[in-house]
Amino acid sequence: MARTASPPPDPAPYKALFFVPLFLIEITTFWLLIPSPMVRLTRATFVTFALMLLVFAVWALDGFGYPSAPAPIALNMVSKLLAFATALTLFLRPRLSQWRTTVISEDVTAPPVLDTVL
Repeated sequence: MARTASPPPDPAPYKALFFVPLFLIEITTFWLLIPSPMVRLTRATFVTFALMLLVFAVWALDGFGYPSAPAPIALNMVSKLLAFATALTLFLRPRLSQWRTTVISEDVTAPPVLDTVL
């Protein structure tokens, strides 16, 4: 009996099966971080995240190749730097000028609250 070779499966559904949940997890993570007092979603966070998605889109046009050629290596490095920058912008403190205005605008006429030790 002669065996016939079947054609290889189309890789597009497998890429979608991997990357769609990955992007959903990233977006859900940002959505869940909104109410956190330690995390600030700023314009810089959204810009760096959008740039990271843009780099992934360009890399997808190149075929998401393993970083062994110059273009995938560069796209891999840029995407990692943008991911770090996105995470870094989440935890940046407000500018000093914004902090001063909030401290100065507090009510200083109220008497101080003293803690009593029992």
